[in-house]
Formats: sequence, C-alpha cells, structure tokens
Amino acid sequence: KGSFVLDGKDLNDAFMGALIHNSKFQGGAMSIAAKGMLNEFSAVFEIKDTLLYEMATVNNVMAFLNTIPALVTFSLPEFDTSGFPIDSAVVGMKYKDKVADIESLEVFSPEIYAKGQGTIDFSTKMIDMDINLKTQAGRNVGKIPVVGYVLAGNEDDESLNVKIEGHLDDPAVDHSLVKNIVVYPAEILYRTLKLPFHLGGKMLPESSENKSSDDKN
Repeated sequence: KGSFVLDGKDLNDAFMGALIHNSKFQGGAMSIAAKGMLNEFSAVFEIKDTLLYEMATVNNVMAFLNTIPALVTFSLPEFDTSGFPIDSAVVGMKYKDKVADIESLEVFSPEIYAKGQGTIDFSTKMIDMDINLKTQAGRNVGKIPVVGYVLAGNEDDESLNVKIEGHLDDPAVDHSLVKNIVVYPAEILYRTLKLPFHLGGKMLPESSENKSSDDKN
C-alpha cells in the first residue's frame, strides 16, 4: 500500500552522486535509514570519509567565504582544485509532497564544522537553508570586523551564520541573522525511526550503557 522501510549500508560514491542533486564524490560510504509512505517519510543519511568535489550549494558557500577578505579564517583557497574533505555528514529529514524538511544537518570536516536546518522543494528545485559554520582555524575569528557575522561568546563558540536560498543549481549565499540551530545527534535520529533489527541492525553501534538502559525499558 505504498509504505516502506529502508536500511542501506556501505553505499559507494557513485550511489552518493546519483542520490544527491548535482554532486560528485570520491571514496567513502553512505548509510541510509528511512520509513514511511512513498510521498511522506522520515529519513536519515550518513556519509563518511569522502571527498566532495562538485556540488553547487557547497561551491557557492566556499566561493562566498573565499572572496571576502574579512572571512579569511573561514576560507579554503584550495577547495576548487582539491575538493572538500568530509569526515562525517549526517542529515535527518522529513519528506512530504516533494518537500524535504531538513531538521538536522551536521558536517564534520578537517577544516570546517557545519550545522544547519532548512527546506528543499524538489518540485521547484528551490533551497532555503540556515547554516552555522565553525572553523578549525578560527582562533582569530573574533577579529572579523563585519557586524552581524560573528556570534558573541567564548572563543570556542564563535561562528559564522550564512543563508543559502534559491535554485539548487545556483543558490545565493549571504550572511544571515543570528539564529539558534538545534542539531540532533545521529543516534537519536536513527532510534526515532525505530527500524526493525532484523533488517541488519542499527547503522551506528550503541554503547553497552545505552543498550542496558534500553533493555530495561
């Protein structure tokens, strides 16, 4: 009757590129968990140890950072030639009537940590996302003299907020107003879907402490 449960592991870079709009990856693996109806479902995607070297949204974000001298601590000048390395990326979303509500986006890279939320309308190919960026080299980010770019707070909490909106093939990127972004841990997202264990188990290993607690429940 149109309902499904999906549990996929160790999907390669060709699969990633085919699934994610106008993107190319080199190496790594993807895991997917999804549950619902064909026109309304919840899903979690996890990508590990890959190199992203083509995706309009990321390209435009990096171009934005690299062309503003004040944001030098966030820039990656070598991105165009070497790509963007990703240690781990997790996306939790709800999909309904061709619109994906990205409830949780978290990306760990050797250079930049990003978290975000927003929507993607696949019927019109329009995106509207708020992204919060932190840089590994951002110890001097407090010196950025651009009002509205930097959050007040401790050195470790200083970050940059950007707004991504427009067509997926060439979205506009600009600074955004400060907005609280809540990112849910991958373990919580997976448990929320409550996938049957007989489909292969959870994608993320659970600690013995958590397992003991779940057994009691």
